[in-house]
Amino acid sequence: MSTAGSEHYEIIGAPFELGSWKAGCGEAPRVLRERRLEKRLSSLGERLGFSVTDGGDVETPPAGDPDARPKHLAETVSFSEALMARLGECYGMGRFPVVVGGDHTVSIATVSAAARRLRETHGDDARLGLVWVDAHPDIETPQRNPDTDLHATPVAHLLGRGCEELAGLGGFAPKIRPDDVAFIGLRDVVTEEREAIRELDMMAFGFTDVERLGVVEVCERAFARATEGTAGFVLSFDIDVVDPSEAPAVQYPEPGGLTFREAAVVMQHAATFASLVSIEMLEVDPGLETGTRTADIAVSLIWSALGGTTL
Repeated sequence: MSTAGSEHYEIIGAPFELGSWKAGCGEAPRVLRERRLEKRLSSLGERLGFSVTDGGDVETPPAGDPDARPKHLAETVSFSEALMARLGECYGMGRFPVVVGGDHTVSIATVSAAARRLRETHGDDARLGLVWVDAHPDIETPQRNPDTDLHATPVAHLLGRGCEELAGLGGFAPKIRPDDVAFIGLRDVVTEEREAIRELDMMAFGFTDVERLGVVEVCERAFARATEGTAGFVLSFDIDVVDPSEAPAVQYPEPGGLTFREAAVVMQHAATFASLVSIEMLEVDPGLETGTRTADIAVSLIWSALGGTTL
């Protein structure tokens, strides 16, 4: 059995890209599959004692009115409902979902589905932790900035802020508590997000914290925050947390990101917890590079999160 504690993993493609300012992330599930995602995970499963199924993609809705505000809200709600339902089926079959996006609005459904599952298995008071590995905290709200892209808002919606249609996905809100969330690798934070993190006293490690403390210490603190007192936690990984010199196929290539080695340590640390209930890999935009370097890194990081190690 893998160190994450599951006997069966299911890859679920979430090729939604309307939450972003430009198209491209929707191609990532296809490209990661072409880069042998299922084969690598299945080979790992043969060694660690788990199986892997590719459950295909959740269908994405067509783009609606481009001038509507918030941008593509109706489409995001529609897709989130569909993905949440698909994840419910996955949990119902006793499988661990490996979600491959897609832009970061996918997280609204991924985390909501995990929260609903814990409510079903542990009661309505069950708490869900969240480790958010990203260059951005994604805690903006459309109320503050109607022109913001919705992939900059998922954490706000999961906290019960933002648009009621997304915050109340699944019929309950909030999905997470501020003191059960930890951010790793932040390096591009807008004023609203900085204010929210301080107001809510959320645990946040910027890229300089990783340099100063070391990635192992950051992981120990962050995962302790997401696991203490919770019934399970989700690992959400935005590939733009990795430095663009190593993972260039991202829409927001900010310098100073994690190295591949540091990112792998984060993923391997996650794999040591039996309370990990789902992982997601998001925001790879394959069209922004020649070749598949970023997709290959994403596949390797997912492999690490399922317990893959060199020795």
